[in-house]
Amino acid sequence: MLPEDILKKCEEHGVKLCVRDGKLTPVGNLPIAFIKVSAEFVPYKQQVIDYITQNYPDRVLASITALDVPAVRNTPNARINRLRIPCINLGPAVEKPAGCGCNGNVIHKCSIFGKCRRAGNYKDIPVCVDCDKYEAPT
Repeated sequence: MLPEDILKKCEEHGVKLCVRDGKLTPVGNLPIAFIKVSAEFVPYKQQVIDYITQNYPDRVLASITALDVPAVRNTPNARINRLRIPCINLGPAVEKPAGCGCNGNVIHKCSIFGKCRRAGNYKDIPVCVDCDKYEAPT
């Protein structure tokens, strides 16, 4: 399988492959269909890294630190980091959903939006794990 074919398949799933610290880094949402397909790319990993490095310098990304979460907002690790490290704009809980027991569904005060939730799929209220204004403490 050629590296350009792999990049094309990735982009068909909405995933852009980049290189960061000599490793492949997917950018964008990672749909389950892509995760299943990506297993067939593993034997060609180094070829893809070399191809991207030589042909797409804009896809060679700078190193990141553990708190540089907004740069990799949609990756699963970034979402987990945002749950572990609350945003500096997150305030105290103001309302809890009835009987849910899920900490991510708690409504909090937010110094930017008025109120928000740390996690979940909501259209009516901002969610920290996907927020462009998320800011980790320094």
